Amino acid sequence: MADYLRRLGRYELLTAEQEVELAQEIEAGLLAEQLLLDKDAPRPRRETRELEFLALLGKRAADTLLNANLRLVVSIAKNHTNRGLDFLDLIQEGNLGLHRAVCKFDFTLGFKFSTYATWWIRQAITRLWPIRHVLSVCLSTLWSKFRSSIQSSALPR
Repeated sequence: MADYLRRLGRYELLTAEQEVELAQEIEAGLLAEQLLLDKDAPRPRRETRELEFLALLGKRAADTLLNANLRLVVSIAKNHTNRGLDFLDLIQEGNLGLHRAVCKFDFTLGFKFSTYATWWIRQAITRLWPIRHVLSVCLSTLWSKFRSSIQSSALPR
């Protein structure tokens, strides 16, 4: 865990302008991927290579945006540790929310990415709690029934 947190410090925080640039690259990459999937449209080889390059740049931009905001996930996950869930589980769910935010971010609306991502990260983390809570309640109920059935079927000595 300490190693993970130490590695997060290697990624620099982004300015709002950098976030917009990365979001534009991501959008261009997604568009390029869509065009590449259209097999009905014949393209010159050079255009195909350019689209593949744009798609690669989009994926790299998404990775950069993700990595630069991993500390945000840890920060939000720390606020939810008092609910009986493992900190690493919270971080994992928060990372899924961050990924969702990267995929859905619309830079044209003028919001900072971290503001937008915070909602998705919290959403992912808070959805984890009811699932784990129900699971633990079910397991404890089953365990109680199991113990009582063993005790009731015990042979007299």
